Amino acid sequence: MTLKRTARRIFIDVGASYGQTAEIALNPKYGFDQIFLIEPATECLSRLNCFKSQKIIIFPIALSNTNNEMLLFGSGSLGASIYPDKRYFDGSLEPKSVNVVDASEFIKTNVEKSDTVYLKLNCEGGEANILESLLDSNEIAGIQYLYVDFDIKKIPSQSHREPLIKERLKASGIDFTDPVNFIESGWNGVRFWLDLVIKIEKVSFQNYFNYQTFGYLKPKPRLKKLIKTCIPKVLKNNNTYFRSTHSYFRRLLSDY
Repeated sequence: MTLKRTARRIFIDVGASYGQTAEIALNPKYGFDQIFLIEPATECLSRLNCFKSQKIIIFPIALSNTNNEMLLFGSGSLGASIYPDKRYFDGSLEPKSVNVVDASEFIKTNVEKSDTVYLKLNCEGGEANILESLLDSNEIAGIQYLYVDFDIKKIPSQSHREPLIKERLKASGIDFTDPVNFIESGWNGVRFWLDLVIKIEKVSFQNYFNYQTFGYLKPKPRLKKLIKTCIPKVLKNNNTYFRSTHSYFRRLLSDY
């Protein structure tokens, strides 16, 4: 006898970066059963591996419209992209080869028809290939909630694709969110979106306390996160000693 699989509420974070959005999605009030973190940059993966939550599955890949390898420019930076004319900040000076998986195949392999899927795309131009793959295969129909940062407009060689993709999304009847008019941007924009589209669940005090004290992190990064959070409250003082101590600890704890 085959057991019926329970329907899941899944958050797919494409362009997981250093886990900023993952921390938001882990809030128990959203009720996600699983959180897929898709991030090819090796610089980011070490930070993502600090999560201990059983809800999280990390995929060290990039999504696109092909199965192949591509170069990632500015790996580890806030603007890392597969397009060389995309501006990025800091990160690796040399492009790095990353594994690429077709977005449609990824959805087919990892998502059931009974699942409710929240797909967030913030991948510095990569969203164009991903959406074209999902639209061409009609796998987009399995995405109930879609949030897209259209970074393709920041890439001179690719910016013409933005209006075309938006037209295809509208024609398909897919309800998608473009945060361009949001008051908040970045991961705060994702929080704003989730608050809009999800009926907030009641959370027990234990779960709320565990989340607020970063219980989703492994012990060492959890402790560091707690210290980093407390430092600004404790050291709000104009005294030179306290200011220099605050600066020292911020540098010391700048990475997990």
